[in-house]
Amino acid sequence: MARQELKFPVEFIDRKAEQEIFDNLVQFNDNAHLLVIEDGAGTGKSTLLEMLTYKCKYTVDCPVGRIQLDVNVNPEINSPFAFIERLRESLGIEQTFEQYDKFNEARVGKNASIFSPATSPIAVQGSIAAGNAVISGSSAELIGAQVNYYGIEWTSAQEDQARRRCIRAFFEDLKTLADATPLVVLLDSYDRCSGELKSWIIDEFVRPLCFNVNKRPQRLLLVLAGQVVPDFESMLQDRYVTLVRSRRPLSGWQKEHVVDFLRVHEYGKLSDKDVDTVWDKIQQGFSIRQALVVANALLGLAEN
Repeated sequence: MARQELKFPVEFIDRKAEQEIFDNLVQFNDNAHLLVIEDGAGTGKSTLLEMLTYKCKYTVDCPVGRIQLDVNVNPEINSPFAFIERLRESLGIEQTFEQYDKFNEARVGKNASIFSPATSPIAVQGSIAAGNAVISGSSAELIGAQVNYYGIEWTSAQEDQARRRCIRAFFEDLKTLADATPLVVLLDSYDRCSGELKSWIIDEFVRPLCFNVNKRPQRLLLVLAGQVVPDFESMLQDRYVTLVRSRRPLSGWQKEHVVDFLRVHEYGKLSDKDVDTVWDKIQQGFSIRQALVVANALLGLAEN
């Protein structure tokens, strides 16, 4: 499968502060491997992550995987295995996940022996192709017997075991890859993922990959975005300042950013006074969606 080319996110409005933090972190000269982006709905978090994805592919030139965790958008991402499966897909076939791919192929093919060879007997059912059978000597010797092999039934317990082994293999492959080359994972809408997955991401994904300094991959950067994110400061206490970089909320816009924003959304004909009004509302905490409502109202007044 050829890599899908990304288009430059034309609706992106400059987030200089966030980009500078990311650009520094992806050089891995900082002990922090986690960037947290927390802000309300409609403030451009997803578009920012789209821009960071673009930068990874075409500026930094490193593998990048981005997942939209909103269960309303991707309801199938509702378990740790579904999360790992989607992340593997997002990182692309160009990346080497040899162990994960081997075990997942066996799981799909219901090959129980690779997961538990000592306890996976094979049932044998035989039949004789009598037309090709030869009987000779003092005892019957059958030549040309046809034997069919049938694997044991694939149970839910075996599927669970296979998925756990696939997850473990993924982490092993991920560490090997991210020890050798920079790699970025972007997780969007964390607060909207399923409850089971939400806890697992923090306990089994973020903690070992970002906070376990002695065992974590050397060059893996994780970006976690959402309207509400975990309180890592309380979780890490004095280690927080060295292990996490955060923007809460996203950096404020300058007037030129508002001008770009209005132009992108076809409100470029607004007067300077109207632009100042929209900018003032954003400075007061209006979201992008709320700012568009204001811009639309101002445009309507200007046209009447």
